[in-house]
Amino acid sequence: MSALDLMLPPFVACMILVTLHSYLGLHVIAREVIFVDLSLAQMAALGTTTGLLVGVNPGSSTAQFFALGATVMGAAIFAATRPHGRSSVPQEAIIGIVYVVASAAALLVADKAPRGADAIKDVLVGTILWVTWPTIVRLAVAYAVLGVALFVLRKRFEVISFEPERAAANGWNIRWWDFWFYLVFGIVITFSVPLGGVLLVFSFLVVPAVTGFLFTRRPGLLTAISWSTGVVASGVGLAASYAYDLPTGPLIVCTFGVVLMAAGIDPVAFGDLTNRYCSWIRQYFEALAEADVPVVMIHDDIVWTSGAIFKPDWYRTYVFPNFKKLFALILDSGKKLIFTSDGTYTEFFDDLAVCGVHGFCLEPGNDMATLAEKYGIDCIF
Repeated sequence: MSALDLMLPPFVACMILVTLHSYLGLHVIAREVIFVDLSLAQMAALGTTTGLLVGVNPGSSTAQFFALGATVMGAAIFAATRPHGRSSVPQEAIIGIVYVVASAAALLVADKAPRGADAIKDVLVGTILWVTWPTIVRLAVAYAVLGVALFVLRKRFEVISFEPERAAANGWNIRWWDFWFYLVFGIVITFSVPLGGVLLVFSFLVVPAVTGFLFTRRPGLLTAISWSTGVVASGVGLAASYAYDLPTGPLIVCTFGVVLMAAGIDPVAFGDLTNRYCSWIRQYFEALAEADVPVVMIHDDIVWTSGAIFKPDWYRTYVFPNFKKLFALILDSGKKLIFTSDGTYTEFFDDLAVCGVHGFCLEPGNDMATLAEKYGIDCIF
């Protein structure tokens, strides 16, 4: 068997997993329910091992229904326990409890089920290297249907994940929509865990999304970065697995870790990427400069709610010099410029003022008193 014959099916399977997992991971990070994937996966494992106990063949449609039934229970629990406002019990604690209880129950059931130990191992590490083309076709069809559902519901899901206050102000039944989100999420997990295993599925979900959030909070750009991260990590991991004869699933997981570390600890490489991106995006600022409008608002999420994502010196080396060049195109056309970013960017007021900003659009966490004292006469906010 050639390398292409052996590695092409798992590569195609990984690309299918990337499509939905990278996108769902953005919601998981935004909602701060990082381990919900592990918890739902463990619920699916509990359903699978329960099916074995009553004589269901592993990998059959009936076994998948057992896994789906347990996942629906998990979705209902997570939707019902979503906190509203300040809560004495964070939802992550509930997620952890569900994971531990489901894990313990799966071990108890596996002890009495035929091939129970093998089933637990498969759930952990998956069997992606031996995936067949018929399985890939079924996975692609299922993910296409689920992708359509996510596309139709994307506006509701994105508002609830990224702007929960707005969803509440609109009077939406958030728990009801949460149930549908976790249900779709759970179905995705039900199809992916038997193939990739808990560890790989978690990596597909979280690592690309975290990598994306290192750069932006815009849903469109986040999705593009997440997909790209998943494709690169999958390809490199599969190639290394073949070259060094190492277990495929665990090696792809480790590759995801390496990609994330590279994103977090190589500021110079990321700075170079920032410079290249700003060169590309210059065309949009040139178009804004030619627009027949008196004021332009630039929205660039450069911080978290808690403040800067990277060290301030990194921004002053790579971000604000580019801002100054791009903003000059708008300022030279005689327009006023307003800047806004989600999060708290108080420490960068001076840097933005030097870039020529005439106004600041702020979230409540910013120090408006300082802004008023230093720039209240010259700038609006």
